[in-house]
Formats: sequence, structure tokens, C-alpha cells
Amino acid sequence: MRDMGVLKQAIFIKENEIAYCCTSDINGFKRFAAGIVKEMFSQFPTLFFEADDCDPAALELLSLFQINLKESYNTYIK
Repeated sequence: MRDMGVLKQAIFIKENEIAYCCTSDINGFKRFAAGIVKEMFSQFPTLFFEADDCDPAALELLSLFQINLKESYNTYIK
């Protein structure tokens, strides 16, 4: 049964940055995120986002890209 009116996926965008992403259905998130990324690349040559290893949605988003990751343990305090 389809959940009508239930928000399962969300990506908040600010220009060429994916500022936040979340999901209540991790199995459907990758396809959703791929569509958003494709649309963003049609408008911008580069995209930015943060992917913490404790965030399943961010890791699914990261899996759309083939990049050489370096581990980072930066802490930012403003």
C-alpha cells in the first residue's frame, strides 16, 4: 500500500550545496538523491555536501560519486 501524503525523502539545497538530507526509507533514498544530483549538475559544474559516517542518508548520497576519500576528523567551532 502506498503512503499518500507521507514525506519519506528530503534534500535541502542552497545553490550548489546539499545542506541536509534525510530519509525514513533508506531503500528508496538513492534513486531520489540521484534525481536531485542530476538536476543540480544541470545547473552547476560542482556540488558540495558533507557526509558523516553516522548518517545513512548522507552515505547513500556519497555512494553516487566515485571519489578518492581521505579520512578527516576536523572539528569546527564558531
